[in-house]
Parts: sequence; structure tokens; C-alpha cells
Amino acid sequence: MKLIIDFETRSEADIRTVGASVYGEHPSTEILCLAGKFKGGPIGGAEFIYSPFDTERPKCIGLDSLIQIIGNHLEDGGLIEAFNVEFEISIWNNVAVKLGLPEIPLDRWRDTQAAAAAAALPLSLDKCAEAIGLPPDLQKDKRGKFLIQKMSKPRKPTKTNPDKYHFDLNLLEEMCEYCAQDVRCESAIDDYLGELPKKELAVWQADLRMNQRGIMYDKALVAAAKVCCDKVFEVLDKDVQDATNGEITGADLTKRSVLLPWLQSKFCNLEGLAAADVESELKYNTMISEQTKIVLSARAALAKAGVKKYQAIEDRAGADGAIRGTLQYHGASTGRWAGRGIQPQNLPRPTLKEPQIDSAIESVLEHDIPSLSALSDGKPMDAISSCIRGALIPREGHSFVCADYSAIEARVLLWLAGDETGMSIFRRGEDIYCDMASSVFNRPVSKSNFDERQLGKTCILGLGYGMGHAKFGETCATQGVNLAGLDPEEIVKAYRQKYKKIKNLWYKLETLAIEAIQAPGTWTPTAGKNGHRYIRFGYDPIMDRLLCRLPSGRFLTYWGPELKDKETPWGVVKPSITYLTNDSFSRKWGRADTYGGKLVENCTQAAARDLMASAILRVEKAGFVPVLTVHDEILTEYPDQSLTDTTLSEFEDMMSILPRWAKGCPVAAEGWIGKRFRK
Repeated sequence: MKLIIDFETRSEADIRTVGASVYGEHPSTEILCLAGKFKGGPIGGAEFIYSPFDTERPKCIGLDSLIQIIGNHLEDGGLIEAFNVEFEISIWNNVAVKLGLPEIPLDRWRDTQAAAAAAALPLSLDKCAEAIGLPPDLQKDKRGKFLIQKMSKPRKPTKTNPDKYHFDLNLLEEMCEYCAQDVRCESAIDDYLGELPKKELAVWQADLRMNQRGIMYDKALVAAAKVCCDKVFEVLDKDVQDATNGEITGADLTKRSVLLPWLQSKFCNLEGLAAADVESELKYNTMISEQTKIVLSARAALAKAGVKKYQAIEDRAGADGAIRGTLQYHGASTGRWAGRGIQPQNLPRPTLKEPQIDSAIESVLEHDIPSLSALSDGKPMDAISSCIRGALIPREGHSFVCADYSAIEARVLLWLAGDETGMSIFRRGEDIYCDMASSVFNRPVSKSNFDERQLGKTCILGLGYGMGHAKFGETCATQGVNLAGLDPEEIVKAYRQKYKKIKNLWYKLETLAIEAIQAPGTWTPTAGKNGHRYIRFGYDPIMDRLLCRLPSGRFLTYWGPELKDKETPWGVVKPSITYLTNDSFSRKWGRADTYGGKLVENCTQAAARDLMASAILRVEKAGFVPVLTVHDEILTEYPDQSLTDTTLSEFEDMMSILPRWAKGCPVAAEGWIGKRFRK
């Protein structure tokens, strides 16, 4: 039997700033109400509401009754489910348990949001309910935003009303009903989606353990980095004021409404202040004055993402120094993890090399700005930003053991396409970027030929999913890749000639997806002749979704698929696949196009993710303690006393073990052991 619950709370803490874990720990956090609904068993469908403020509703129960209900449910082996369960876990562990409610083992929790994420649905309750078309009486109550704003956040006390919060029994009654409606909505989504498959449940539980375990941080380094940032800001403030005769101050560097018009008046071609735009302006606009360069450089320095993360680390660290809730399970539709809170997936790439970073950390701890400036060609913010990974540390008595997959997408793509010639490059230990560059230049290229190899790398990483020559040329220009006078169209032709099987896979998957949409209720044959690479498509007309069965047996979901005739860039009218998805930019549920290259990209990234997921479970079972996964790497803690000369190689070997479904994929992992996280 399962109990679906939802809390409504109030607190002086801002959950958007500190995250669910620290929010629950905050001494001011209180429960306004708790709603629950049972599913299955003899009392399936039964609802209750608890509030410590004694509302007189028929469904309301007292604390003693609540303790008994939860205790009996857990004794019977019952599960507890919520939408975005880590909030409920934090409130339960930090607030509810202090009221006398029993502790809930971590493996008893389930998450409706996780099931929604695995099905490529929106990750917010209201948008998820709308996307699957729940009837109005089961949708989320839109009045909730008003109630939360009114009841859950602190107010400004006055002489006549010194209370920290607005409190009104009538509004509390509404809040209780709003909470109960959330539970009904969650229950309906659970009915619609069902449980995560057993294998995927194990992956989500590993994710939950990582998020609840958290990762430690170096308090001294973070505090020192903030001091150094303040010192650098003082210098920047003086520089821009001197350069502009006081027209622009350091504070103005963060004000778009002030800075952008001023820059545009100085012959800058900027439409916005994105970091890439500012850097491009500095690099390519020869019309701007030294005065303007000083302002642009100061803006670029302050915009360093890593610098901002030091404050985020402090804000989100719990009382024990651990930063929790950093990962979003199935954050991308392919299943890959996304970041939350300090956004570990988006840590800035250091501009310093590893030995320099160690020196920079020492300089930060000593507040030595001149040394930081010397390390970074006069850009101390770059040096401070380069230290951000080093601020994440293992628990006392432990070291990090970390490894990442080498060129994992390139390897998986070749494997999916059945390209044995391409895979043999990896099996021989050769550099696939140099190999591609050799084909482009028609002569041997080695790692010492940096520009040529970089072009080969851009080909391998960019052309595997159907990118055309115009886009390829733009990509090379954006990334500063030297085309050496070559025609992008000829380079694309060279890639497609060399990797014909990848090109064939684009057309094969698109054909299979179209065939599936045209034949509801049936599954297409497997893609390719190799029996171990099962990629199949099937259209489920009942739930109106196109399913793609991956080699691992997991499914990718494309909702509301439709075929629409569309003219290709080369002038041919053909059926185009469209489907409903949550736009990553607008965050709105709407229709998007897909095609063969994109389907191959989805399958490649999904298969690489499944290799990562199986490795997380494997290394954890072997005694390594995962605390983070960033892109293609797994970061674990391991006791210092258990480290041996073979620990790292054993860890790399464990990551490289292939599941049965991935037989023949040329996977390789490379890692390190240390006391600070690093690139």
C-alpha cells in the first residue's frame, strides 16, 4: 500500500536560495498542514489532513492519530510518495520527527516527479497535470500561489502587528484544501504513469542517496574566495570610475538598463550582456576605445559564473557542511542528470592548469590578489573562478575517487551504428580526432598538430547527428576552430563518406519512427543487423505517445506524435515528425520537430547515460560512495585507510564493465584520486 503526502509550510528561509534541505533545517520552519491519501489496501482512497493549528474540518485528524496512522502504515511495509519528494523528506526529517512522527527509511520513499521525468513530462506538478490532460477537478489549484505568498512567507512586522507571519484561520482552511488537492493531483498522475520499472527505480534510489548524502565544501576557501572577490571588485570599481569619469561605477556593471545603453553609445555592437557576447566584443570589435575595453573587461570579470557559485555553496550548505540536492534525476528527456542548486553540471571550465590551481587556492586562502593576477595574465577573477571545483572536498578521513568516460558519445554512436572500423580506432588506443583530421587534410595528423586535431574533434563531436555544412561553419567560427581555408561543405562530405554507417543510422531511425506512427499499436523491427543493438519504435495510441526502446530496455517517450509534410533544405517534401515536449528555454509545453539525426542523438546520449547509471550502481555496491555525477564522470568518496595502489585502476575497470546489452561497445574510463574536486 502507498500513502501519497504533501506538506505546506512556513519559514523565514527562502527555499529558492537555500534549497529544500537547508529550508527544512531552518529553526523557523513550521508545518502548516499535511495532507495524505492512501492507495491500495483496505483503505485505498481514504484521505486525511493534519494541521497543528486545529482546524475543524471533517477530514482533519490530531497529532496522536497521525502518529498512529503513519506508524501502522510503515509497520505494514507501506510506501510514502510525494511529488519532488526531497522537500517532503527534509520537512519530515527536520520538523515532523521532532513532533513524534516515526522516521521513514530512505528506501520507502517514492517520487511521482521521478516517474514524470522518466516519461519526458514537465517537472512541475501543475504543468505535468496539464500535459497529460487531467480533468479540471484533479488539476492543481491555481489559488495556491496566493495562499503561499500570504501564509508561508514572513511579513514585515509593524507596531500594531508585530507577528512574523500573516495568519488567518479562513485562509488556513483554504491552504488545507489546497494541500489536499495537490495530493489528489499527484495521485491521478501516479495512476496515469504507474511505477518506475525495477531497474530505473534502482537508479532513482541511487540518485536519492547521492542527494541526501550531499557533498562537503571547504569553508575556509569559500570564505576567502568571497573576500578576494570583494577586493577585486573594489579595484574594478575604481578602474571603471577613473576610465569613465564617474559615468559608470562598479555597481553599474551588473545593471543592464544602465550599462548596455552606455556601451552602445560607445560603438559597441551589443544587444545583450551575455558573457560570450562581451568576450566577442572585446576580441573582434576594433572600433572601441581603451575606456570601453576597461568597462567591458570589468563586466566580463564580474560575470564569471564560478565566482557567483561561492555564495550559492554557502547558502545551500547544511549545518554539517554538506550541500544536498545537487542533482535532478532524469533532468533531460534522454535520462541524463541535470544540476540543481549549485548546478554542478555547469561548473566553469578552469582557465588555469592543475598545478596552477593548487597555487591559486593557496593565494585565495592568503587573500593574495597580486599572486592571483600573476597566475592569470592580469585576470584575478579567472583564477578565483578556476578554484571553484577545489572548494568541493570529501568527508574527513576520505579521498575522492573519480573517473569519467573518455569520448563516450563518440564511442556509443559508432557502436549503435555498427561501425566496426570506427570502433577499432578506439580499441587500438588511437586518437579518433587525429584520425578524422587526417581524412580531412589527406595527410597524417598527430596531437602535436593542435589546430588540425581541433578541427577533427569538432567534426567528431558535431557532425554525428546530421549537422549541415552551414551550421558546421558557424560552429567552427563560434568555437574559434581554424578551418585552414577548407570549405565546410567538403569537410561534412568527408565525414559522411568516412562514417557512412552513422549516416545510414539517421535515415534508418527516422524511417522506423515514421513507420511506427503510421501503424499504431505495433513495434518496428530492430534497427541494424546486429542483434545486440535493439532500437525499436512503437506508437501507443491509448496514451498517444511514440516509444523508442533503447538497447538497455529503457524507453524514450515522444508525446502526441504527428506527421506533417515539410520541405527539406534541399527542396524535397517529406513527412516530418513533430511531438509535444517541454521547451528547455521557454519552459512551456509545446510542439517541436525531430528528425533522423536528432533521434540518433537522443539514443546515443540515452545509451551513454544508461552505461553511467549501471556504473553508479556497480561502484556503490563495491564500497565506493557516490556523491556526485557530472556529465560523464562519477565522483565518489572512499576511506583513506582502504586506499591501495590498485584502487584507481579497480575503479576505472568497474566503470568500464559492460552490461549484457552493451556487448562490444568500446568503453574506457580514466580517473584520479585526490582531496579536492578537479577537472
